[in-house]
Amino acid sequence: MWTYIDVFCGITNVTCFMMLINIKNEDILDIAISGKKRTFNNLMCLTILATWSRVTGMFFVIEKYAKLLITIQKMLGSAKTFFFILFLYFAIMGVVA
Repeated sequence: MWTYIDVFCGITNVTCFMMLINIKNEDILDIAISGKKRTFNNLMCLTILATWSRVTGMFFVIEKYAKLLITIQKMLGSAKTFFFILFLYFAIMGVVA
């Protein structure tokens, strides 16, 4: 699994680098979202996602960190109802205030 994430990260990094070579500064600085800028923004988001998934994947390879991440995931998973009620509370307070 980790190798797939690593390959995905490499492919997105190379693709983003190739896009950076071909895109002009005016296209990046353009306020209106054109086709090239939209593609560049989507590619950058994909690269950031790939990089963070690689870091997370490395943590799952190391057993000590894997246990910690799985514990945190289970703790947050069991607190879904609490987070839902907290979200509703903040939404109501945002409307009232």
